[in-house]
Amino acid sequence: MRAFVASRYKFHVPVADGALLYSASTGAVLHLLGSDAPEFAKLLSQGVVEVEHELVPEALWSELT
Repeated sequence: MRAFVASRYKFHVPVADGALLYSASTGAVLHLLGSDAPEFAKLLSQGVVEVEHELVPEALWSELT
């Protein structure tokens, strides 16, 4: 199983059309769009969790990894 590991170095900021996911370790910002974006960004910034590859659309997966 391939997985994306969320980290305590990631922070999320809700915005009008989704959420921003910021990585303090790399300085990267990812703009997630859609009604589920704030909840997904929150999940990815809650500390170390594994997110299964099969649960994430391929285009988004390539942005995260």
